[in-house]
Amino acid sequence: MISAPTKIARNQFLRRLGTGIAGCWIGSIGTSVHERLGSLLARDEGTLFLPTDFGPYTWMEFAIREYGIPGLSRRGRTVNVVAYLKATGVGRSSDETAWCSAFVNWCMLMASFPGTGKANARSWLEWGGASLDFPVYGCVVVLWRGSQNGALGHVGFFVGMQGDNLLLLGGNQGNAVSVRPYSKERVLGLRWLEGFPLPEEDRPA
Repeated sequence: MISAPTKIARNQFLRRLGTGIAGCWIGSIGTSVHERLGSLLARDEGTLFLPTDFGPYTWMEFAIREYGIPGLSRRGRTVNVVAYLKATGVGRSSDETAWCSAFVNWCMLMASFPGTGKANARSWLEWGGASLDFPVYGCVVVLWRGSQNGALGHVGFFVGMQGDNLLLLGGNQGNAVSVRPYSKERVLGLRWLEGFPLPEEDRPA
């Protein structure tokens, strides 16, 4: 679990996250910046950041493009989700197969970075070579599911805050690629690519 966000006021966190990064804030009032993300504003009532420069986290451009992709259609798995699953070697599978890890793997593959190649969320706990003490935009967040010491988990990309909750952009969230809030108490790990520069504005003071 992470402890840093409990010690830093939300406004300080948001200021640190957004200062100087090329992009714009998406809030719940008077904003229509990104048409495909518009519906999440009223639903999540959180604050997240939409970059215009994806250089510091190139995988996020692919992740955001997939926002709203459903997991199932009338014919079963959507073409997109089948592609995500192939990134883990699963290929076509039953409707019960969780695909959050597959989505993160696919985004990394599209950005020419290595993923875990595995379908289980907790495989990301050893990914990247760098463990963070504080969430930065675009980092991989691994959560426990069911039991902290169990085998189940969830994984997604950190994109902002909703109160004390972390907003994650990920797959298999409400059976779609979406942004959802998750308690910081469920965080098992925050992962980043070793040797890939952290966005300077995201570094904790």
